[in-house]
Amino acid sequence: MLKTVVTRVVLAFAALSATLAVTAPDAAADPSGRGACLTIANDSYNDIRVVMITAPIGNEAGWSYDIPARTVSTLVDQAGNYLLSPDGNWNINAPAGSWVFDGKFREGACAGIWNFTVN
Repeated sequence: MLKTVVTRVVLAFAALSATLAVTAPDAAADPSGRGACLTIANDSYNDIRVVMITAPIGNEAGWSYDIPARTVSTLVDQAGNYLLSPDGNWNINAPAGSWVFDGKFREGACAGIWNFTVN
C-alpha cells in the first residue's frame, strides 16, 4: 500500500513539475509520414507519464503511459500492436525532451519510428 501511495505521489509530482505538450517535427523520410511508431526513452531518474494527444490509427487520443525511470518503451495498444501515427506526427504531453526520426525502422506495421528522449 505504501509503495503504491509513494509511486502515485512521485508520478503526480513529476507530471506537475515538468509536463508540457511536445510535437514531433514532420517525418522527412516518408512524404506522407503515415504509420510512424513512437518510442519513449526515459533517461531521467524519475518515472514519467506520457499522454497521447494525437489519436493513433485505430485508437483514441487521451491514453496515458507511465514510463519508469531509465527505460525505453515502444508504445503499443491494449492488444499489443504498435501505435501508428495517422500523419507522421506525434503530439504528446510529456516532460521536455528531444525528437529523432528513424525512417529505416521497419517492424510490425511501423513505417519508421519517432524516438522521443527525456533526459
